[in-house]
Amino acid sequence: HLLERTPSSDEALLAWWNMQDKQSRASTSLAYVGAYESLEKLTECIESQGPFDGILGFSQGAAAASILCTLHPSAFKFAIIVSGFIPRDPEMSEELMKGRASLQSLRSLHVWGVRDDLVLPARSRDLMDCFGRGAKHYEHPGGHFVPSGSNFR
Repeated sequence: HLLERTPSSDEALLAWWNMQDKQSRASTSLAYVGAYESLEKLTECIESQGPFDGILGFSQGAAAASILCTLHPSAFKFAIIVSGFIPRDPEMSEELMKGRASLQSLRSLHVWGVRDDLVLPARSRDLMDCFGRGAKHYEHPGGHFVPSGSNFR
C-alpha cells in the first residue's frame, strides 16, 4: 500500500501505516495514520480475489494480517506471522481484540528473532497468544528479519 507523502518527506512511503508521533518508530507509536485506509484496501482485495489459502505478514504487515484475519475469518486457512505485535494504537488494538475469538480456530505459525530489537520477542509472543493454543512458533537466533536458513525452510 502506498501512503501519501508526508510534509517531512519528499517521497511516498511504503508502509501499512505511519505513526502520528514522528519521533517514535512504527512498532512503538501509540497512534497510527493510514491504518484504516490500508485495511480498506486489503479488504477490497480479499472481496475481489479471495478467499486465499493463507496470509503472510512481516512486522507491521504481521499486525495488519492478524487484524485482517479477525475481520475476514473465512478468507484464510492459515496465517504466517513474522515479527508481529499487538498494535499499540488503541483503535487498532481494539480491532484485533474484538475479533480475537475468530483466531482460535485459525492455524498459525509465529516467527520471531531472539535478537529482534525493533519488535521484542515478548510482543510477538503476546500476539501469538491471541491465536490460541493451536498456534505454533519458531524462534530464530537473529534479529528483525524473515529467516531463510535451511533449518527454517
